[in-house]
Amino acid sequence: SNSGDLSDCLDVWRENRSIHIQALPPANPQRWSGPAAAALQHPAKVPQRQHRSTWRSSSFSSMTRDLPKGTALPKTAQDELREDRQIDADGDAAAPPPPGRWSTLQGSERLGTAMHDLLECQLHEGWAAQSTSPTWQKLLRRHVRNLAADKVNAEQLHDWVQACTHAELPLPAGMLQLRMLTAQHAVAEMPFVLSLRDASTRHIDDLLHTYVQPGQPRTALSRETLQGQLVGSLDLVLEHQGRWYVLDYKTNHISAATQQAMTDKILEKRYDLQYSLYLLALHRLLKARLTDYDYDRHIGGALYFFLRLVDQPGCGLYHDKPPRAFIEALDQHFCEAK
Repeated sequence: SNSGDLSDCLDVWRENRSIHIQALPPANPQRWSGPAAAALQHPAKVPQRQHRSTWRSSSFSSMTRDLPKGTALPKTAQDELREDRQIDADGDAAAPPPPGRWSTLQGSERLGTAMHDLLECQLHEGWAAQSTSPTWQKLLRRHVRNLAADKVNAEQLHDWVQACTHAELPLPAGMLQLRMLTAQHAVAEMPFVLSLRDASTRHIDDLLHTYVQPGQPRTALSRETLQGQLVGSLDLVLEHQGRWYVLDYKTNHISAATQQAMTDKILEKRYDLQYSLYLLALHRLLKARLTDYDYDRHIGGALYFFLRLVDQPGCGLYHDKPPRAFIEALDQHFCEAK
């Protein structure tokens, strides 16, 4: 292995007396010949009925596949989760970037994937792993290799992650630094699955227009009825001063370091739908776990961390908390669809 990962594993396995490791034999011209196939006693059975089902796995990415520069509908639940992690690669790098060290970095979805993985590693390694953790060093080297064509180096990634973990993120309840979070107050990449039966994207879109950034234009969702399951993965779920938030890392190019520019990007990419689904998942989780749960008191809202703006005023943080009436109406629609 060029990265040395296999060699490191073999060195560890050699210490186990139950495992014997030896080199492959030299190549030779001999060919293996398997046994002759047994003759079939009966022909394969042919199904006598047709099975038609509209059941499928859906996600935020599939619900927005018809947006401009959208992506094709993934086929499996794992594809859906992977697509959601790459959906912030919007290909709009031609827009004039705001000033800042990381605003002009290239990399598209590779850069987004790298920052997601590195920030997740930081949480698991205690946020101070840049120079001491072998896990961190290996992950950093791997992503640097993947980003070689984009001329993104280890120092840039290292410093960018450090800037993100040390940034003072302005929340309504006070400043938050990611590096202050512990495993008791944060969970990375938390998956969720919601059942779907006759869920209407048109009704969901109407609720969003009414309650989330009301009156603001956005591209309509494709009109369909969803059956099966809705899957997703939350970049970070965190608790801060008694309130719970969903935080999503984004590496989109933003034209200006302003709340309006971030709001425009949120609506352009229909992240209003994305964080509404994430908040619904968190709402249901807390309702099941907290005996005194109250949406107004326990939910802090959705945080979208536009990482390219971390060194700008406001640190590139977008915050929204839809009203209680919205989350209850969305929850009710999903309940009725069961």
